[in-house]
Amino acid sequence: MSAQNNTQPNKSIKIKIRGAEVPPKFVLYGPNGLAIEAALAAADVVLIENFEAGLHVDAVVDLIEQMAERDDVVVAAETHSGLVLKAAMRYGVPAYYVEPLAQLKRIERLDDDKMFAKELSAWNA
Repeated sequence: MSAQNNTQPNKSIKIKIRGAEVPPKFVLYGPNGLAIEAALAAADVVLIENFEAGLHVDAVVDLIEQMAERDDVVVAAETHSGLVLKAAMRYGVPAYYVEPLAQLKRIERLDDDKMFAKELSAWNA
């Protein structure tokens, strides 16, 4: 008996949440990616804490792109990652920094905020 390496995805797998078909790749992104996908399919408002936790970079970008395409769902995602902000800005999703006393500051560039400016300088090193 020999094991074969099958690199072709199983296209017969269908996952549905509330009648909406979920791409199988989100299952591969783990429980966080699937939970975010399920929330986007089922809710009018989605709040996500630590958005990037447990997600591959491609999953982060795919989910942000999907959020940008939806005008029927309000999404608030908390992050500590400049990658998430950069992807959001690329797809036209507004990004804000919550300052002390709950004031919102719009982020137009990663170096608009001290925390993200440090990450940007590390990437550019």
